[in-house]
Amino acid sequence: MTDGAGPAGASPTSLPAPSLAGAEGGRSLYERVGGDEVVGPAVVLLYQRVMRDPAVREYFTGIDLRRLISHQRNFLAGVLGGPGWFTGRSLRHAHRRLRIDDEVFDVMVDHLVAALRDVGAASDVLDPVRDRVEELRGDIVSRPADQGWHSM
Repeated sequence: MTDGAGPAGASPTSLPAPSLAGAEGGRSLYERVGGDEVVGPAVVLLYQRVMRDPAVREYFTGIDLRRLISHQRNFLAGVLGGPGWFTGRSLRHAHRRLRIDDEVFDVMVDHLVAALRDVGAASDVLDPVRDRVEELRGDIVSRPADQGWHSM
């Protein structure tokens, strides 16, 4: 993780602001989850789960998982109000060629929440995480569930 200063010469990609519903007692959702001590291992576990799940693993065939895990840690930290430095493409641009539907989005969110739970996130923070990620659905989902997956 970076300290928020980001790589030299990089500028952050604009992320939707974290919902105030995730804040409790002035602590960000990222802090309530457990910070990088929880987010880092949860992202690793997330992709271990995903690669075993026939419903979603096709989306990650041929992907550099090490790079994706690093990217996802920073992205998730930023989405949850932490110090993530996200320099990637917009969510909509990054996901549009994958033609992700609501069902696949739901499976991925379920894997994320389960991974956070399994690495020690408190149960009372899991629903707020799910709610925060739900705010991103419109930028990730790009097709109805009945059209099938295909690479472009």
